[in-house]
Amino acid sequence: MMKVYKISKDKLKAYLSYLLNKGYSIYGPVKTTSGDVIFSKIEDPEHFVDEKSTNGPKSVVFPEREIIFRYREGKIIEEKSDERRILFGTRTCEIEGFRMLDDVLLKGKYKDISYERKRSNSIIVNFACTKACKYGFCTTFQGPKLKNGFSLQFIDIGDDYLVEAMNEELIVPEYFTEASEEDIKKAEENINNVYKEMEQLPIKDIEKKIKFNDEIWNKLGNYCINCGACNYSCPTCFCFDVYDVKIGNEILRIREWDSCLLEGFSRLAGFNNPRKDNASRLIQRFYHKLVYHKLNYGYYLCTGCGRCIEQCPVNIDIRDVIKYFSGGEL
Repeated sequence: MMKVYKISKDKLKAYLSYLLNKGYSIYGPVKTTSGDVIFSKIEDPEHFVDEKSTNGPKSVVFPEREIIFRYREGKIIEEKSDERRILFGTRTCEIEGFRMLDDVLLKGKYKDISYERKRSNSIIVNFACTKACKYGFCTTFQGPKLKNGFSLQFIDIGDDYLVEAMNEELIVPEYFTEASEEDIKKAEENINNVYKEMEQLPIKDIEKKIKFNDEIWNKLGNYCINCGACNYSCPTCFCFDVYDVKIGNEILRIREWDSCLLEGFSRLAGFNNPRKDNASRLIQRFYHKLVYHKLNYGYYLCTGCGRCIEQCPVNIDIRDVIKYFSGGEL
């Protein structure tokens, strides 16, 4: 049964220090000297900021590049880590992405052992959004607040955070007090404000409305520069490449993120490529998000985080594509 507490914002950095002293590795949004907010390891609690990061926490449990195993002297040596980590300050759109990755990487015939190990060793401390972000459209999907899948969930209520606790492993009486009915009501009001501020898209049955042979793909293809930023910033993309590298007396098996918008993604032997142009690669990306995954898993492969919109250097906007196939104009 979920319990509800609150913590003063003035005590947040001290609480983070307490967790660090307990031996946890803590990852969260950190502001760099250039002003960017990135999700990375927190060495100093003073660097933590309650802001949505540019990259999100996916790379902590599903790294951009990782060594799967080493082959040395006739033996396979697996890469393992027993790091006790807390993902502190995640956003709902990011943890919903974890749920979708779980379905693909953990619940099929074969489990992704590397992902499973990192995922199971990660404690989630989520921060529900109480303000609509510029590019986000999470209210079209799950909304700004998690229903499950976290240890603690913080909701901004002014000078304090309301804290929903699915378990009390991280609850420390020195920092937390019981929340009042007034605190709970304020949190609900702040969450509801996001629904009022944020546009909800006409997503219903989009998989039946989207068209493979439509002029929009050539139009967007003329803009796309194949940088892959949309894929690499997405909390739900899971495609990867695997290759071996010989270094000294050992061979490394390496996994690395891949992008369906890169020319080499679908290139076959003999350099044949069924997706030779930008338009065909954009079709693959949007159909995977809005059609194929829905047919296979029953939901769209999107959490409405808006990162693909924010990161795209040529302003290709998934919101515009959804509205276009629901009768709007591009």
